[in-house]
Amino acid sequence: CHLRSQLYQPVIDIVQFLSDTAVKCGFRLPCFPPDGIICGFFIGHQLGDCALFSVKLNLCRSDQLLISGFQLIDLFTLFHLNFRHKLTTDDYWEQRINTPNIDIWQGLAFEHVCMSHIQHIRHALGLDKIAVEYYSWRSSMSPRAQVDMIIERADRLINLCEIKYCQSEYVITAEEDMKFRNRIAAFIRESKTRYGILPTWITSYGLFENEYSSNVSYQITMDDLFVNG
Repeated sequence: CHLRSQLYQPVIDIVQFLSDTAVKCGFRLPCFPPDGIICGFFIGHQLGDCALFSVKLNLCRSDQLLISGFQLIDLFTLFHLNFRHKLTTDDYWEQRINTPNIDIWQGLAFEHVCMSHIQHIRHALGLDKIAVEYYSWRSSMSPRAQVDMIIERADRLINLCEIKYCQSEYVITAEEDMKFRNRIAAFIRESKTRYGILPTWITSYGLFENEYSSNVSYQITMDDLFVNG
């Protein structure tokens, strides 16, 4: 939309300023431009037991900035911030296939594609007619557990979602299974929820079937994100 194109540079300027200065100085943002939410630049991010949209700055990773409880999810802006100084040669991408930086970017991009296709995820879960709220979550305690997506449903159930990008079926290892269990336990403990928890994995090509994949209540693949209708 026209408003979106007008907002790109201000959003980039804000994020660059916060990354370079505000986080170091403990700066607190007194208000947040609502158009950034309307046009899909940011999403609400619940921080442990703090109120949603609490006024807080936290650079949790170099590629994910939280501003007053909002997470930057616009892929163009994220791409600009991550690669604007790196595209120095015409064959930049060919030389860096399968490098950690590109692998991290692919995972991040897939996570945000999922956030942008919440209606398709709802449809795949059979939630078209059930009211939901969705958000990401991070523990306020140490060690910091993080959940990629939580879908809180009016039927008193919660889909606690792990999002993974892989170029084939994703294999859940014993270590990952335990980490996921610990995230569920941390969320239940800190949120004090009494809703039922449904472990849900969103992957590019599905899960490799093993003893740990059987612990997953729902699987969603990339194909589900692009179903017409």
